[in-house]
Amino acid sequence: MLLNDVLSSLHGLNAEGLQKMYSDNNSWFSSAGGSHHNHQVWRGGYLDHMAEVCNIAMVMYASLNSKRVLPFSLDDALEVLLVHDIEKPWKYQYSGDTLNVHPLSCSSDDWRTSMMKKYSVVFSPLQLNALKYVHGELDEYSSTTRIASPLASFVHCCDYISARIWFNHPLISGDSWDGCERSSVNNAD
Repeated sequence: MLLNDVLSSLHGLNAEGLQKMYSDNNSWFSSAGGSHHNHQVWRGGYLDHMAEVCNIAMVMYASLNSKRVLPFSLDDALEVLLVHDIEKPWKYQYSGDTLNVHPLSCSSDDWRTSMMKKYSVVFSPLQLNALKYVHGELDEYSSTTRIASPLASFVHCCDYISARIWFNHPLISGDSWDGCERSSVNNAD
């Protein structure tokens, strides 16, 4: 699915705010890389990474939920994934063919919080835990206490697959995942 289709598929209370967030900031999103070096590093790569993590989530959710009911909804996961890297378009902007890295005026966590507040996106405690640990537990890991929720673990897997297995997908042409394509076919690897 393309990112606009993913955004249109949302049902929850945050659907309108997330759709507006992506609509209002499309020029930032469409000119940003997915990262500085490791994944979807092309103009529009940010949008492609967002679409990719959401597509991975839809496939994984359907498969896992058919085996054992998951304690969160697909919308819970998609909403977190759509916000998890929301600061990146302001950090990783292209000027011509050059990717420029810009420091943010605040922490990435504060940037996400500010964007969510601006667009009236309100997460449940479960979603806030997932947003906090989408990139893993890192220094907070404990062998005696569960830190990341099941939702956090799920979105972490989706993000990690996109960033570490399919870091150069979707392909410009010939991608085998039907319906998943780059936001702009004029992008080069």
